[in-house]
Amino acid sequence: MIGASLKTILASVIKIYPLQASQGKVLPLATYQVTSDVPEKNMNGRGTLRRMSVQININAATYDQAETLSRSVISTLDQYTGTSASEIIKKIRCQNGPDDLYQEDAEVYGKAIDFTIYVEQ
Repeated sequence: MIGASLKTILASVIKIYPLQASQGKVLPLATYQVTSDVPEKNMNGRGTLRRMSVQININAATYDQAETLSRSVISTLDQYTGTSASEIIKKIRCQNGPDDLYQEDAEVYGKAIDFTIYVEQ
């Protein structure tokens, strides 16, 4: 599963949770959301890859911390290839971001980054 792979790859950068972190988790943290998961096809039928779109949201106490962490996440994930959590990742590509986020009621700064991940089926 892609969540276990992201958790492993980003372990030295930031803690990451699916969809949202439970209440009481300490900032900074990241969450991820799979926005699409499509099997790739070729002229002979079913392909050997799945193309996943994943959005990663970074939450931090300050804008500068969110910016620094977003650059670290991009640096770690963009162009990554390898096996992580027994999943063969052919390529991770940063597609968009980091876009600014802010939660006024909680006074939390954030960044949103979109990635395309190609995983062997």
